[in-house]
Amino acid sequence: LTLTVSPQTMDGSLYPVRVRPAVDSVANTIVKIRKEHGTKHANLKLILKGDLVVMRNQDRLLDYDLLSGINMTVMSDPVPEQRLRMTFAAPEELSYEMMSDRSGEFVHPGDFEAITVDDRQGIHMKER
Repeated sequence: LTLTVSPQTMDGSLYPVRVRPAVDSVANTIVKIRKEHGTKHANLKLILKGDLVVMRNQDRLLDYDLLSGINMTVMSDPVPEQRLRMTFAAPEELSYEMMSDRSGEFVHPGDFEAITVDDRQGIHMKER
């Protein structure tokens, strides 16, 4: 049994692909979208329309109500050049930013951790 699903992006673009819901996983569907539509985005996510549930890559499409539709979003893509630089000088207080000399508030503080890479400090935003 095959079905055409047409994930839709926020700008209204459609990315139709033919799938086998009983066999294809979400990850396989994303691969098909990349191949058939030439998209090079690093991290595509499929989300059920009218819901805030991100479809898990390992799940089969049959696990979801495909008839209600699917949205597609790019969670993150590498930026070819730096656009913003924030200096974090206090790993014990991740919300402190020294350039503005102000602290913010994280809504989900457990989603962040201090990291050091090549003697540079910053924060790592964990996947939810």
